[in-house]
Amino acid sequence: MTETNKRQPPVRLGRRITAHLSRWKRIDDAARDAASVEAGEPVTTHLHVVNYMGRGVASVRTAWGMAIDNAWLQPEVTGQPPITPHVLRHTRATWIMFAGIDIWEAAGALGMSAKTLDKVYGHHHPDFQKNAAEV
Repeated sequence: MTETNKRQPPVRLGRRITAHLSRWKRIDDAARDAASVEAGEPVTTHLHVVNYMGRGVASVRTAWGMAIDNAWLQPEVTGQPPITPHVLRHTRATWIMFAGIDIWEAAGALGMSAKTLDKVYGHHHPDFQKNAAEV
């Protein structure tokens, strides 16, 4: 695995995704237990948060491509540009700003500086030019 200089700041997960992750863990634990009983010895599959057929995902790029294919979201199907993880980040940043979340909190959740967030997405915030518009 190659190291990069990209920041990977910690990000708090919301209640809904945490509930999904907990459910998926229970399903994976049950599958691992059943496989262990069948094999007559402990099985070490399903030990990764992100897995496919019980094994850790080796390539995010390949997994992303499969997810796009399975959801029928290829550009030739949708007639839109390709959907990338960056598109999801852009969408989340836009939605966070639409929701009126504090810039500092939003920047932390997105792993970017408040300056960058304000410069790129600030116009989506409900308080954008709020006071200036009243003068």
